[in-house]
Amino acid sequence: MIPLVKTGGSPREIGHDVGAAMREPICAAIAATREDCPSRQAWDARVDAASAYVKATE
Repeated sequence: MIPLVKTGGSPREIGHDVGAAMREPICAAIAATREDCPSRQAWDARVDAASAYVKATE
């Protein structure tokens, strides 16, 4: 389930609120993903794959 974060204001304020509310779950997801990677090369490949979503997110 995706958590609902109530926020408002400027895009910067909204981004801050979402980041603050989701900090722990995001850090936990990153840690779990790193644990699942057998090597630095595997981690780098996942980061590269995720970079395709940066433009859409922006």
